[in-house]
Amino acid sequence: MADFWSTPLVSSASSAFTAPGVLLATSSRSSSTGSSALAGGVVSASRTGVAAPQRAGSVLWVCSMGLAIALRKSERAKIARAHRLVQRHAAASTTATTASYRIGQVDGKGYLGAFAGRKILPGELIVSEAPCLTCTDDGSMMIAVQKQFDALPAETQSALMTLYDHNVQAGETKTLKGIVRSNTLLLGSDAAPGGVYLNLGRINHSCAPNCEATWNPKLGELQLFASVDIREGQELYIPYTEVRAPRAERRALLFSRFKFQCECSVCNDSSVANERSDKRRAQIQENDAEAKKSGSSQPRRTISLLSKQLQLYDAEGLHLPRERKMACYNAFQLSLLDNSPKEAGNWATKAHRYACLCNGADHADTQLLLKYSKNPKSHPIFKDR
Repeated sequence: MADFWSTPLVSSASSAFTAPGVLLATSSRSSSTGSSALAGGVVSASRTGVAAPQRAGSVLWVCSMGLAIALRKSERAKIARAHRLVQRHAAASTTATTASYRIGQVDGKGYLGAFAGRKILPGELIVSEAPCLTCTDDGSMMIAVQKQFDALPAETQSALMTLYDHNVQAGETKTLKGIVRSNTLLLGSDAAPGGVYLNLGRINHSCAPNCEATWNPKLGELQLFASVDIREGQELYIPYTEVRAPRAERRALLFSRFKFQCECSVCNDSSVANERSDKRRAQIQENDAEAKKSGSSQPRRTISLLSKQLQLYDAEGLHLPRERKMACYNAFQLSLLDNSPKEAGNWATKAHRYACLCNGADHADTQLLLKYSKNPKSHPIFKDR
């Protein structure tokens, strides 16, 4: 039987990415959500947080750092200058849908974020951006990056140097190496491993994200899609880490790697509701592990567990269209293994719907799922049973 949890979920273009936000001039390292840092270079992590290649049912995460700060006058000036540079860059970009979002300061935090410029519907493309810099995680990375940087216009260089550098304390000088290591986002399987962005780098973290970012290999751009209805003025968020874990685990992971304590709306809720949330997220993790353990050896049981997973997402209010797509796609394959093509078609239809939300209607993965929803028996698993 096919071990579809250890192979690419849909196609070679099916990479999952998160685009961290960026923190500018800081004066201390206290807590907040916000701004990006990928410590130690380009990293991919499984749902358990262990570095791993992309697998079906797993997501590549890029985590980042946010800090709450008391701004001095000079630091406020630096942020204002960075804000102007980023807005100018966005206005000059032909692929950034600037009417959909704006870059601005997060109230009371002292760093920048991205906000909806109008009402945004689920599945709507917010921004599509090519990286300013691409890099590989090897010994010669900075030599190549420095050459790319030197070839950029002076204004773009200045804008890049306003991005967060997790290696420096307040008053220290940022370095290109530190900025690249703090802000690199993973690219697709057929592209360079990492890229640095000026606009997508402003998306901050929440444990209840309202957006997803996906690499589009055809365009060579990272695209941000709305996962839910987003009202005008609402901040845009993506997850920097495994948000399906309980609060203590999420916070410990983020603080251990990036030295900030998450203060998103979910983590800041100290009521009984948060205790219930922790229990649901722990149950989501347990259910996910059980489904992987059951796998293709017990298709009916695993399908039941995947159905339960979707119900738990609903109960917790976690939208996560990419995770939902993966669950539905795996249920689709299991239904084919169980010789139930009609049921498989229903699961493929659901997977396609979620793919539209996280990949866009024109993405190769979305188109392939549409094909399977119309003709489930065209999948190799049905032919190779």
